[in-house]
Amino acid sequence: MYLAYEVALDRPVALKLLPPARAAQPERRERFLREARTAAKLSHPNIVPIFAVDQVGEFVFFAMAYVDGETLGQRIRSLGPLPPGEATRVLRDVAWAVDYAHAQGVIHRDLKADNIVLEHGSGRALVTDFGLADNRTEPGRTGTRQVLGTPGYMSPEQARGRPVARASAATRFRAALRAREPR
Repeated sequence: MYLAYEVALDRPVALKLLPPARAAQPERRERFLREARTAAKLSHPNIVPIFAVDQVGEFVFFAMAYVDGETLGQRIRSLGPLPPGEATRVLRDVAWAVDYAHAQGVIHRDLKADNIVLEHGSGRALVTDFGLADNRTEPGRTGTRQVLGTPGYMSPEQARGRPVARASAATRFRAALRAREPR
């Protein structure tokens, strides 16, 4: 990820770059472009918007909104668990984003604290990184026997390479967060 400046619209943007060696691999390039297409179809206040996808020479990248903040994972690692009221608000924001994505046929499949950005100032939580998402409306989606994701956050069916359901993604995310709370 890189911070860049979009001159035409006078705003900062975040660039997600696929390194040239990976861009040369057709399956990795297609997965990267699928991530951009999938996320770009989602328009919700709690999902980081995608503005454009492009290629310059051997560099393939997409531009998305720059969110001045930190990931939920960074926040927890630096300050410890969120206070109950803040945790409730973050989970509400994430639930709204995930519910919206599910209604659009998109299951994130890698929902974890490091894929949730907390915006400074407003405290709004935004979901990002749809690289492993299952877009049920797009042909050529990730096969059901592939096991992709972060093991500690996978639902049992995802870990077995089976199709994931709406409920399994949210349930596993809540369980993973509870498991990381100090006892």
